[in-house]
Amino acid sequence: MSAFMQPPRIAILPGTLVNQIAAGEVIERPASVVKELIENSIDAGATRIDIDIDAGGTKTIIIRDNGCGIHPDDMELAIMRHTTSKLRSREDLDVILSLGFRGEALSSIASVSDFCITSRIVSEDHAYRLRVNSADDRTELAPAAHPVGTTVEVLNLFHNVPARRKFLRSERTEFLHILEMVKCLVMSRFDININLRHNGKPVLICPAVESDFRARIQTVMGRNFYQNARPIDAQAGHMQIYGWLGGAGTARSQSDQQYLCLNKRMIRDRQITHAIRMAIETDLPASRYPAYILYVQIDPSLVDVNVHPTKQEVRFRQPREVHDFVFAALRNPVVIPGADRRNDQFMSDVTQPVFTTGHVSAGTRSNLREQATAYAVSVAESLPDSQIDPLGTPVAMLHGCYVLAVHAGELRIIDINKLKYAYLYRRLEQDFREKNLKTRLLLVPLMFTITERDLQRLSPCFDLLAELGLQIELSGPQSVVIRSLPALLPDLEFRPLLNGLIATMQGLHAETTGLADIMLQLLVSHATKAVTDRCTLQQIGEQLRLISTSGLPVTDRNHAGVWRTLLIPELQSLLNDKP
Repeated sequence: MSAFMQPPRIAILPGTLVNQIAAGEVIERPASVVKELIENSIDAGATRIDIDIDAGGTKTIIIRDNGCGIHPDDMELAIMRHTTSKLRSREDLDVILSLGFRGEALSSIASVSDFCITSRIVSEDHAYRLRVNSADDRTELAPAAHPVGTTVEVLNLFHNVPARRKFLRSERTEFLHILEMVKCLVMSRFDININLRHNGKPVLICPAVESDFRARIQTVMGRNFYQNARPIDAQAGHMQIYGWLGGAGTARSQSDQQYLCLNKRMIRDRQITHAIRMAIETDLPASRYPAYILYVQIDPSLVDVNVHPTKQEVRFRQPREVHDFVFAALRNPVVIPGADRRNDQFMSDVTQPVFTTGHVSAGTRSNLREQATAYAVSVAESLPDSQIDPLGTPVAMLHGCYVLAVHAGELRIIDINKLKYAYLYRRLEQDFREKNLKTRLLLVPLMFTITERDLQRLSPCFDLLAELGLQIELSGPQSVVIRSLPALLPDLEFRPLLNGLIATMQGLHAETTGLADIMLQLLVSHATKAVTDRCTLQQIGEQLRLISTSGLPVTDRNHAGVWRTLLIPELQSLLNDKP
């Protein structure tokens, strides 16, 4: 290249091109359009939102709401870049309470589609319709007939940006993205009537609900989740979490039923997702994903939602504090007296034992308890006194993980996995605290190959793991060797454990507060094996006696739901409905 070559001149981009470039950040696919428009409807105070989609959103997207509408004088201003009714000053940006605020959505959508918006406010006799010509940014505003509220029509998406259109997937795939997006918004606002149609056919009909959430939960999550999820409601300082958390019976092969709502905004956050996974890891196989609907409330001034164009990611001022709060709330759920319960009727209903046969009258329930007690007493009387243990005498195994036991004239169902986890964790935690943790050397050290990046994540915690009894050393540029393990955990599966350690260290560091406890929980969760049908009742009884006589606080009925008393119909329901 010649040293005397003239440099290219700098010019201002045409407005049309600027809008299309901006649209690439905000509008990734039809689902992005649906999300932005529904969020605008919610911010406008709508109590009903109707969504009509054709051809996966590439041909037609029509969204109608009954919100407050747009003032006629603001119609043309609404489709300009960086125009919004939700921010007025720099201080407003520090405490964002609305879903939309960046002022780019309508402008970006209008630049890559045939766009029309019709709106009426309550003080006007008629509505106004604004049509936008995306080719030259010309607009046409005219009176129209329309009820109070707004209708946005987006036709032929990306018709003027063929490079973007050719990267869209099939009609079915694009609609599935829209459906998932609508489900997220449906689960974030139970008080809004939201209806979705595709190619003229109803797909999702969700009437607004104020107290009884079961219908909406079953519509989006399925009946199995509703019947087996446990309620969560905890509060600490300026943070609160509530919602529903599924267990092993609702686990899935993919993370498609994970809804996390922060201050009424659906988000994705690695810190919170990691805390959720760690809290319930003992309940799930390594290859399964938990299902949950969780709502987190935090002081808005402690959250920055302006870190991503689509507003789906946030940044916390104190991320470690948020992580620890979520972990503690899900590991040992506590209902806070007097907390602002979002659904007292439903929460009260689902806090009953998971395995039930429905509501019965007081007289019938008393009858059933008498039957259950009589049965339990008859079984207990047939056993020698030496077999009556603090946790109960096992009389049956259910599905390889629940123990049916008799104690003090009642039937108990014991989650043996949770009980073993609690016992092992308390033992190891006590030994670690007293520096009395025993290790067992492996006769043949185990060598594993890992990537350089994973090695960088794992190596800072080698010293801490050695204190916990797991000695890991470098044996090459991309390999490690395991030489010992805690004596209490002889059944560790090392490859899944390594993967879990690497995943845990992602985003953490060796100085992280409470890292020892996190590592301890991970070790115990990988060592806790499901009790199989091959175990005899005698062997299970020995395990229960060992745990109940250890002196450790793991046999309290309030400890992580380790056991509960059952009625006869509840037992029958469990037998008929395998997890």
